[in-house]
Amino acid sequence: MKTIYKAKYICNQNFNNWLIDHSIIVENGSIIDVLPTSTLLEKNGLKIHDLGNVYLIPGLIETHAHMHVSATHDALDILLNETREQLLLRASENLKKAIYSGVTTLRDLGSRNDIAFPIRDAVKSKIFTSPKLLISGTPITITSGHCYFFGTECDSKNSVIKAIRNQIKLGADHIKLMASGGNFTPTSNPREPQYGFEIIETARKESERLGVYLTAHTLSAQSTKFCVDAGVHNLIHSRFLNKNPSKKYGDYSSEIFSKIAEKGLFVEPTIGAELLRVEAEKQGLPMRKPNWSVAESPITTQDMIDQFTKMEKEGVRLTGGLDMGMAYATFDKSAASAWAMVEFLGNNPWKAIKNMTLLNAECLRIENITGSISPQKSADFITFEKNPIDNIRNLTINPSDVILEGKLLKRNHKIVN
Repeated sequence: MKTIYKAKYICNQNFNNWLIDHSIIVENGSIIDVLPTSTLLEKNGLKIHDLGNVYLIPGLIETHAHMHVSATHDALDILLNETREQLLLRASENLKKAIYSGVTTLRDLGSRNDIAFPIRDAVKSKIFTSPKLLISGTPITITSGHCYFFGTECDSKNSVIKAIRNQIKLGADHIKLMASGGNFTPTSNPREPQYGFEIIETARKESERLGVYLTAHTLSAQSTKFCVDAGVHNLIHSRFLNKNPSKKYGDYSSEIFSKIAEKGLFVEPTIGAELLRVEAEKQGLPMRKPNWSVAESPITTQDMIDQFTKMEKEGVRLTGGLDMGMAYATFDKSAASAWAMVEFLGNNPWKAIKNMTLLNAECLRIENITGSISPQKSADFITFEKNPIDNIRNLTINPSDVILEGKLLKRNHKIVN
């Protein structure tokens, strides 16, 4: 049966204007057409949802989540002390929070294999409601390296290759490599690479040989350069920390940014998480203890703004990933990445919305499936009562309506049973 969703304002395919008084025709979970409502002929048997005077955009695509992490300042302590059963429950609750906040597709970028894959199976079996999931399972890291407590520890090229093959055997949609240390892990050093160029390039080639892409967490200047030279599809964080703990940044230049753009690599700046951190600090909330290597000379918000503004000027494509699960990056705050793109980087709201939908879909290589209100794509869309183009904060964490694959999950802020 065909279903019709009417709305006063619908985001057009170019992400530069609203279609006024249009309707989306849906069949078998896909968009069949988008037409002026005035041209529709009322027919018996059609299911019609008049969403009213709302602003309808594609469902948000979240590119960075850790489904079983608590998003509190003490997330590491909680993670290390919870049982598998508790982590499974936490993951399911986090994902339910995400879908009702408007996230219709979510990429998990590092969770325990015995959590991530059973959760995905449960979602496919419709045991609970969740965004559509793309998962890596355990990230690949060195012994005691970044996120070793839910990673696969590998200290050689051959062990990295074996780990990639094992993740693919389990059903991973992509591979996550920890190219540098990270702030979340006290036994790692964010200022130093965890792997050299040869291993990173080998990981990229092996991932592509098996039909998936490689993502790499990278904070050190050297590891980021290794990732760029190796052609890693998606650079996560992409900072340039200096090896010296008394200094902030190593060398970066327009040349390396141009190289990223020329190679067509995607960069995920995770600036939405920084915006949420700043807001939490202003509210007097407890902060996560900084990693020992950055405590002396931490990166400031302005440092990040300067770097990523320069990146955009060189044509680098910045995706919107929140790093859900880290301190204050809760699973209902995906929209914060769009807020930060406007408020920190000076993007216009249309670009921010496009980055959170179609550009993210391109990064995940699912742009033919979702990411815009277009015929033949999945009927994934959300609505808001106020115009997010007038104020990006009107892209709230509580959309009025949520539709996933043509099914109405939330109507007028209420969950539909």
